[in-house]
This record gives sequence, C-alpha cells and structure tokens, in this order.
Amino acid sequence: MKQNESKEASRLIEFLEYSCKLEPQEFAGVLRIFDISLVDKDKKIREFEELLSELIDCYCRLGAKQQKQLIKVVKQASKG
Repeated sequence: MKQNESKEASRLIEFLEYSCKLEPQEFAGVLRIFDISLVDKDKKIREFEELLSELIDCYCRLGAKQQKQLIKVVKQASKG
C-alpha cells in the first residue's frame, strides 16, 4: 500500500470511529452536510448500512484537507 493510500485509510478509519460515537441527531447532522437523505422516495427511513455506505462514498470524494476538517468536527461532536 502506498503511503498516501495508507494515510487515506487511516483518516477513513478515524472518521468512522468518531462517527460511530455520535448521538443519532448528530449523525443525522453529518449526513445532512453531505445532503444524504434519511428517508427514501417512499418516505421510509433508510437502512443504517445504506446510509453509512453513502456517507463513506461522499467522505472519500473529499480532499485530504476537507477530510481532516470533518474529522475535527466529528471528533468534537462525539465528545459531547
């Protein structure tokens, strides 16, 4: 694994670790940052796995600087 890929993987793991510690309303706020809807077209709440997968996709499209900034925000929120 290249050094850049290793750093990216480490940041993703860190982001997920802090995201998992969030309260539901805080997690919903992170989804909102990425414009990820909690409900599907039939107005039913989407499965957590589906939301998390979309969140990871959106996170990975960010640049390194944006990822680091988001980690700081999620880290602060997870400390409550």
